[in-house]
Amino acid sequence: MFVAAAAFFAYLLLYAEGDLLPHVAQVQKIRDGEAAYPPNFLYYLALDLLSGFSGDLAALRAAAVFLLAGAVAWRYALTKSLLRWLLARGGATPGARTIASLSLMLGISFTIPDPYLVFGLGRMYLGRFVPVVWHNSTTIVLFPFAILLFRRQLELFAGGHDLTPRRFAALSGLILVNALIKPSFLFVFLPVSTLLLIVFARDRGVAKTLLNLAAYTVGAAAVAAQYVLIYRLGVGSFNDGEDGLTIGGFFEVFIAWTAAWYVPVSLLISFCIPLLALALEPGRLLRSLPVLYAGLLTACGVLISGVFIESGLRRHHGNLVWQTIPASALLLIVLTAHFAPRALGRCVPPGIRVLKWLFVAQFLSGVAYIGYMIVARTFR
Repeated sequence: MFVAAAAFFAYLLLYAEGDLLPHVAQVQKIRDGEAAYPPNFLYYLALDLLSGFSGDLAALRAAAVFLLAGAVAWRYALTKSLLRWLLARGGATPGARTIASLSLMLGISFTIPDPYLVFGLGRMYLGRFVPVVWHNSTTIVLFPFAILLFRRQLELFAGGHDLTPRRFAALSGLILVNALIKPSFLFVFLPVSTLLLIVFARDRGVAKTLLNLAAYTVGAAAVAAQYVLIYRLGVGSFNDGEDGLTIGGFFEVFIAWTAAWYVPVSLLISFCIPLLALALEPGRLLRSLPVLYAGLLTACGVLISGVFIESGLRRHHGNLVWQTIPASALLLIVLTAHFAPRALGRCVPPGIRVLKWLFVAQFLSGVAYIGYMIVARTFR
């Protein structure tokens, strides 16, 4: 996994459009004294450190390849671990090869392309919600930490662990790392987790609930500080002229990329698996804590994408869409754990059979998207 990802990212860094090279160039500017570290500095600091603080482009590219490939390989390992844990909670024990295959498919899974987007606009990415991204360094590196944070908090919600001082420190640390790489996932994690904490407060007790909430204050403070530093003080900003966040037109960013009529189509295609799953088993899914948690994270991410927007030069750059990527990927993982034991059985019910083939279609779409990036040299 690491070797394949390294080869892919090396190609993208040399030949393709995306944020990978601009993020490398940002570290060069930092070395040359032309820019400062952004408030979400961890990825840039890691590049700087691994390149020996040299500012050399070749060394920075090599460091980026190492970091990105490592993040993809770690995401794969964490997906296997989470999937195995979820399946065990449900009483299923698939073989190691099955879990490995499902984890690989989940790591590549991409939204199914449609004729309008592909042939009408000549795009595969812009205008849809996707569960994976290959062109944005900070989101790629964030992914394993988002999975870890989701897993740790889910274990606490499920009652499998008490929030001991050691676990409190680990949870707070994960929240802080998420913020310092890219705070996007915290945009959905903090409000949704707070809501569930309030719902579970009676079962968990006031002391444990308040302790859990105290860990969230670390993330809330970090996000608030980053907002001030980026939008009010312009520290480490890539562009001049950004002045904050505002309420935009309904799904304004998506309409800027595609068309107003396409937004409901995009939502339907992007979330065809969760929507069909909910139609098939609404009661069971809403009683499943992992599915409910990941579903609320995803719904919150979509709501943020549809309502809020940056003001200034990056109004239509889509920086308030990033949170839907790890959230929707987590939703796919928990839905896979929920349906896999029956989907992989001998007598598969018709509805679950459709879900199974949609899952396969999304995996094949992911393979096609990787090929598209290689051939077209763009992420769009």
